[in-house]
Amino acid sequence: MTLGKRVERIMFLGVLVTIACLTLMVVCLGLSAGNDRGVARAYAIYAGKIEAELPNFEQAWNEASTEKVPFMSTYDWATYELSYDKLVTRYYLTAERFVDVGDELSAFNKGIDKRSPKALVSDLRARSKALLEKPASVYGISIPSQIGVDVGATHVTSSLESMALIARIVLAPVLILWLGNYLGTRQREVLVIGASQSVLQIHPHLLNCFAVVKDRVVRKAERLDRTMGLFLTAVARVIIAAILFLPGCLAYAVAVFSFGGNEPFFFAPLVILAIQCLGVFILELSPPIVTKVYHRRVYGTSS
Repeated sequence: MTLGKRVERIMFLGVLVTIACLTLMVVCLGLSAGNDRGVARAYAIYAGKIEAELPNFEQAWNEASTEKVPFMSTYDWATYELSYDKLVTRYYLTAERFVDVGDELSAFNKGIDKRSPKALVSDLRARSKALLEKPASVYGISIPSQIGVDVGATHVTSSLESMALIARIVLAPVLILWLGNYLGTRQREVLVIGASQSVLQIHPHLLNCFAVVKDRVVRKAERLDRTMGLFLTAVARVIIAAILFLPGCLAYAVAVFSFGGNEPFFFAPLVILAIQCLGVFILELSPPIVTKVYHRRVYGTSS
């Protein structure tokens, strides 16, 4: 198999990778659409904070219920409370929707809410579960919150968020290997093209577009044609490369950043992908091919 055919097959494989990334992006945007899921996470986080220090909360609540001391006066809530700004940044909540959570917790903190800490934890978790079970929707596409799969006689159910997280983890090495394989193969093909003497010696895939001019340049107009041919073919290769490789990578980046809190884990893969995408464009503008011209009458000469 020639290098050109290998590059072509890698580009065809990229169509499947791009479709997978676009599908993942739509799912992630659907899961993060609106603020319901962000509020659900906020409920769950606050419930976890209360539950982690439940003995202290119970003691403070018992003392308050007997009116021995003002409610929560013996307990430093601020030590265990996630700040408003952190929640807004992490889960993309708007101020309006956050009030639903903030008022509830403020009432509990001030002793207005007479429920015990255990009852409040149960209520917060129930509200979180109800919001997470609501089907999401993006661009009119309804996305279920749970996915069920029959494995033999067993029915396995998993949340769509967990599946989306697994997909983001799996697609990271797939994208890196795909682009890495392309860069290595295309670099070798570029060297072969640079040494070729005939346009008929290269494989005619999308990226192999080069200027073909007269054998001998004798007039200024012909020199201008040669220059314009080099410029236009270089621009064409860069545009084609962008169409082939950027949609999948950008869709994957959007899928990663559509959820708050997971970005640090994916920082290294995203940096690698950014460097590889830059390498794709640099390769199409490298000296072996950016100055490559084939001649119309005598294919045995190139410059």
